Amino acid sequence: VDPRDHWEDAEIRGAALQALMSSPGVRADQIEVKVDAAWLTMKGEVKRQDESDAAFEAVSQVPGVGGITNRITVITAGGH
Repeated sequence: VDPRDHWEDAEIRGAALQALMSSPGVRADQIEVKVDAAWLTMKGEVKRQDESDAAFEAVSQVPGVGGITNRITVITAGGH
């Protein structure tokens, strides 16, 4: 592993947030992103499964991500 290829967790998190904000169909303000040792975890609540899928797709393109845990909950209408 070339140390120049190493991404800091804060850099990965910033890039992931940017990817979420620029992705159509994703409400970035509803999603919390944490990165620990290049492993990205998303939490939050969205109204539709495709929003969760779009968020996952957006962050999967971020360089330096070693893995992704998607803990986004889909809240359907009337299902509180």
